[in-house]
Amino acid sequence: MTHSQILIIDDDPISRETLTDILQGQDCEIFTETHGQAGLERAQGILPDLILLDVMMPGLDGFAVCQALRGNPLTAEIPILLLTALDDQESRVRGIEAGADDFLTKPYHIAELQARVRTILRLNRYRQLLNERTKFEQVVAHANMGYLIINDRDEIVFANSLACQYLHLPELPSLEASPPRFWDVTTKAYRLMMSESWASWPAPTQPGHTRYLTKPANGSAQSFWLGIHTLARLPDPGGDKWVIGLSDATEHVRLQQEVRAFHILVQHKLRTPLMVILPGLALLKRRLHNDSEAHCMDLLDAVYKKAEQLRQEVERINEFADAIHHSQFKEKVYFPARKVRALIVWLATEMGLDSPSVSFEGDFSHNDRHLPLSAEEFGKVLRELLENARKFHPEQNPQITMRVVAEGQHIRIVIMDDGIHLSPEQLVNAWRPYYQGEKYFTGNAAGLGVGLPMVESLVHRANGRCQIRNRPDTPGVIVEIRLPTVSITGVPELDEPVASNSHH
Repeated sequence: MTHSQILIIDDDPISRETLTDILQGQDCEIFTETHGQAGLERAQGILPDLILLDVMMPGLDGFAVCQALRGNPLTAEIPILLLTALDDQESRVRGIEAGADDFLTKPYHIAELQARVRTILRLNRYRQLLNERTKFEQVVAHANMGYLIINDRDEIVFANSLACQYLHLPELPSLEASPPRFWDVTTKAYRLMMSESWASWPAPTQPGHTRYLTKPANGSAQSFWLGIHTLARLPDPGGDKWVIGLSDATEHVRLQQEVRAFHILVQHKLRTPLMVILPGLALLKRRLHNDSEAHCMDLLDAVYKKAEQLRQEVERINEFADAIHHSQFKEKVYFPARKVRALIVWLATEMGLDSPSVSFEGDFSHNDRHLPLSAEEFGKVLRELLENARKFHPEQNPQITMRVVAEGQHIRIVIMDDGIHLSPEQLVNAWRPYYQGEKYFTGNAAGLGVGLPMVESLVHRANGRCQIRNRPDTPGVIVEIRLPTVSITGVPELDEPVASNSHH
């Protein structure tokens, strides 16, 4: 793998060839130009890590090229090694004034040239790292998010003002003089939440998961939640470093708690009266039918249909609440990967879909490979995706194409329809609970906006990933889920395809 690019600007073909041969083994990519103007244009195009520049050239000589490089913001910081047959003090002074970083007098020793090049490239890499860190510190110093840099010993080597405030740290430079350990600081000031998410610290968590620290409520203050995000890994010759983001997650956590309270409210406050309304209406319909009260029958029939619709919507919310709050308390049940094909075929038939095109790629025959979802959970995921394709199709009759691919330790499922394109806002918010993708809210959008969030919750709990995007070639969307498989024997599994259809 090439790590550095070197540009040679020299009008002598033998000199160019010689330099190329000498440097070819230095793990570099070599570019050459034959005169000054071409060298300037090439330097601006590739921005090399080092320029070897001959002084004595027709037209623009090396001094003029050097000055032009230093005068261009794009090339101003590229190291320049001047190659010259002039060994007098005046030429060196002129080269320094033009902006050269180093000189090598012809004829040169091969070992000396290689050593000079290695040294300049190494120093340039350090300079670039230092520049990037300086820019980073300037950007984040007054950001509205806390930022830390920790090293491979878990020591905090940088913290902006907000991070110092969150963690009760002294401001720089005292922090650099005696770097504290992140773990010591946080456990002194906060309580770790969801401890399993910290097992891989400081590496990033699984998608959809966040590390949290919290201060419990006391007599004078409410509880405070701090979200901890691993943003980047910084390779460093002295040991890798990590960029950590800290954000006030209190409102987000409280919102989640309020949503959960809403789910409980729906379950207990709305389901109970429905258990009386529906049987009562059914009984009234039978009695009025026997009494031939036709004018009341129409009204009661309409009321009954609305009550049934309400029951279905409440059940949808109950399913979503179960998916995000209660599944973790159930016994873990796995679905065998070899039965994925059978479940999809059965589900498409049971839903009455118009012959979806389904292709299977890879090996699904291993008896010990399982998805970390029950058949019911996996069936819900597939049912929601297929039902969405039908629900949002202009004629509710989509042409669906599915690809199911076994990829090593994962299974990838791609579902394409020919419905409509979604706006950027709709694509971003598609996984948000209760999102209604209307420009002006009317309450008439299809569904409650819990289908895709339930899919995401189930998929993320299984350590999988899901995404949605528009089809590039035709109207319609592509939904893709990627689920891991585990090699396990002797686990409980459901032999028959199961997929709840209580809301249909």
